[in-house]
Amino acid sequence: MTRCIGSVLSALLLTAALAGASVAQTPTTARPAVDVVISPGDVVAITVVGQPELSSRVTVTADGKIPVAFAGEVTVAGMKPAAAAEVVRRALSEYVREPVVTIDLIEANRASIYGRVMRPGTYVLPSQARAMDLVQIAGGFEEAADRARIRLLRQGVSTELDLARFTATGDPALNPELRPGDMLTVPERATVPVSVLGQVMRPGSYAAPVDATVMDAVQMAGGFGERADRDRVTVLRGGQPIIINLANPRPGAEAGTLTKLQANDVVTVPGKRLLTITVLGQVARPSVYEMPEGATVAEAVTLAGGLSEGADPATARLVRRGQAETPLDLREALEDASATANVTLQDGDVISIPKPVVERRIGVLGAVRAGGYFLIDRDRVTIMEALSRAGGPTADADLAHAVLVRREGELVVRVPVNLKTMLKGDRQTEVVTMGPGDVLYLEPKEEGIVNRRNMLGWIGALTSLILILGR
Repeated sequence: MTRCIGSVLSALLLTAALAGASVAQTPTTARPAVDVVISPGDVVAITVVGQPELSSRVTVTADGKIPVAFAGEVTVAGMKPAAAAEVVRRALSEYVREPVVTIDLIEANRASIYGRVMRPGTYVLPSQARAMDLVQIAGGFEEAADRARIRLLRQGVSTELDLARFTATGDPALNPELRPGDMLTVPERATVPVSVLGQVMRPGSYAAPVDATVMDAVQMAGGFGERADRDRVTVLRGGQPIIINLANPRPGAEAGTLTKLQANDVVTVPGKRLLTITVLGQVARPSVYEMPEGATVAEAVTLAGGLSEGADPATARLVRRGQAETPLDLREALEDASATANVTLQDGDVISIPKPVVERRIGVLGAVRAGGYFLIDRDRVTIMEALSRAGGPTADADLAHAVLVRREGELVVRVPVNLKTMLKGDRQTEVVTMGPGDVLYLEPKEEGIVNRRNMLGWIGALTSLILILGR
């Protein structure tokens, strides 16, 4: 029976015998160590002693299997060669009496990576893996890695890869596909020792890249501190100080040799000098403040809590040591930080916003949400501004029959105002204004014609009030 099976095998596996002969003719090459675990993509040699027609050289499939004559596919991934040979031997035992099987790992589908990566070592290559894929498998670059000078060793030939440029451009030619046996070496980036002191977040000594700039050193130290004076950064080089403006560098300055770091440079970021500024009068928190050099009038008023209700920005004054009192256009300074009126302060400056001689008030009464008398900070305000101060009209307000009561000389006049057209965007909204002592009254709709007499009573009372308030 065994002889019959042997004859059938000889006849059917003539092609396999030829393949076995080709295996025997394969030149001797350095093979992976016998204790390496077999992985998908590896090339292995199956040898059945005394049965050359059953011997073959095969590639491990993606699912970790190899084809074995008559036995079909056998899983060997994750095994060492000796263990895989035993599995194949058992599979062939059903067809061959006491077969002796050996498996040699001819070509391991692996590549190695060493140097400045998180997990150096040898790894199984995924299908069509490229250089950057192997870097990612190894956990990525270390901070000190020189990504522009990576060495690829392939069959004794070394090539330099620039993966920094690949990351910047995405050019696939800079990220070659790897082959089994390839080795990548990631060198340490060349550095120079520098120190960063003063107004930075983490002062100390650092190893900066050889092409780093002064700004790079500041960033390595965590960036500028709150009081950093970026205009006067100093680099001490060979005992000579170099002043660099990092607040507004000249075009191309960062690329120049002046700001390129050299070994043992000491970068010092000075702090802005503190000014003593006094803000008095009509602000929320009048006091003496310390402010960094370069602070402005608007910043000082804001630091003091802003203008208080009823303050007149037109009366603001700046008192400077050894100089006469200077008027300030405080309204413009607060509205536009870049305006000329937003003066840069000097040490010892005093900003004074005196209380108005006569308080300027207007009244908004009747069918409004929060009626009353309100201080205004300028000579005139629009009807819409006044209505807004009172919270707007109520739902039952008769907008078409509002009355504006004001004094003109010795006379008190009553001006009908159609707020309904104004709220619709009528241009009249822009020209009708209220000044100190003016009162706007809105009557509720539900009051009947008879009750309009009550309105006349209101107007009479308002007239008396206007005479008392004056301007």
